[in-house]
Amino acid sequence: MKKLKNRGIGPLMKLKNSYPKYVLSLDEFSWWNIEGIKNQNIIDFIYNLYN
Repeated sequence: MKKLKNRGIGPLMKLKNSYPKYVLSLDEFSWWNIEGIKNQNIIDFIYNLYN
């Protein structure tokens, strides 16, 4: 799992800007925040865009 997370967030960690960074997934129960990069359920993310 750690290798998978590093593959997903490695490129985002290289970006040095102040924009929010998200890793979107279908996993409903995995919530983490590593150095400002947030994991969020894609359904919740889209729902929150319109509400």
